[in-house]
Amino acid sequence: MHVGPSLDVGESDVSCSHCDEHLAGTDESLKTQLPVREGPITNAGPTMVDEDRFVSEEMVFREFFCPGCGALLFTETARKGDPVLEEFRIEAE
Repeated sequence: MHVGPSLDVGESDVSCSHCDEHLAGTDESLKTQLPVREGPITNAGPTMVDEDRFVSEEMVFREFFCPGCGALLFTETARKGDPVLEEFRIEAE
């Protein structure tokens, strides 16, 4: 089954829909299995707001990629040092 534009979910695994690379088992935290690039929050794009006015801690922008083809699969913003955010969990029926 396709989940969004980049993921295929089978009975026991999740793969990249671009190259069919195995990404994780359905019982694993998907984003923690992927290569990640972490950089300054400004990598997310131009900002209209001075984040220092609202957040006292350093923020980072994370990009998660397919290890097979390099397709960008997810992005997130977080405080530096925070664990990877788990917005969703894939569960086999």
